[in-house]
Amino acid sequence: MEIPIADWGKAKARREIAQSNFELERLNVAQERVNFEQSILLKVRQFDLVRDQVSRALRLRSIP
Repeated sequence: MEIPIADWGKAKARREIAQSNFELERLNVAQERVNFEQSILLKVRQFDLVRDQVSRALRLRSIP
């Protein structure tokens, strides 16, 4: 069994990489949430536009 006396910063580097990966994943999750919310808002706006178009078409259709 070997126990290194000095690892020349390997453990610190591994911790920093793990911390960076964690932060990157946290930011990715936050961005995905923003993208999802924007997608929902866009779909709602599109639905409202189509509803208004249908309403106008029905009104025009009823004009003699």
